[in-house]
Amino acid sequence: MYRVILFWAALLSVAATAEAANGNPQLARMAGTWRMDPAASVDLAAWQTMDLTIAVDGGKVTLTRHLAAGRRSYDEVTALDLAKDVNVVPLPWWSANRHLGAYSGGDHTKKVRVQLLEGGRILRTTADFVLDTQQGPHPVNVITDYRLSASGTQLTVIELRSTRNQPLVYVFKRPGDKSIGTAVDGENAE
Repeated sequence: MYRVILFWAALLSVAATAEAANGNPQLARMAGTWRMDPAASVDLAAWQTMDLTIAVDGGKVTLTRHLAAGRRSYDEVTALDLAKDVNVVPLPWWSANRHLGAYSGGDHTKKVRVQLLEGGRILRTTADFVLDTQQGPHPVNVITDYRLSASGTQLTVIELRSTRNQPLVYVFKRPGDKSIGTAVDGENAE
């Protein structure tokens, strides 16, 4: 009986998340291309720029990070179906591997759970994957919040990695925003 109750609770939770995405104006406001503001964000280390494109199609969200430095570039695409409890996403290469000696391992996929919080103003992903290191396989968990400001002009991405003590914080604005590259204009994601 307990398993039946857990099954129905999980099913209702997934249905509620998928329903929240359909016609959710807050989530729809996240859609589009965002450019990282380097003056308000942590250093990208191996990369110089990062653009984030968010595509919303009903209960499906695709997050595309475009990283670039000189002639090098890499697109990391994470396609998520909000109706699924767990999305299995290809992870052919780990983009944060500069000087770490850590590479995509295991089955070269990441298992991603997704939630909508605060009425769709926050999109949270929880990803589990394996990195290969010199010491052997290492399981990693990354919780990422995509937080839309009240005005809809700023997107703050906060990434908590199980391998780091400090969060990574990236602040994004729409391309063409004159405040990119200057100090944060006083607006926060709250």
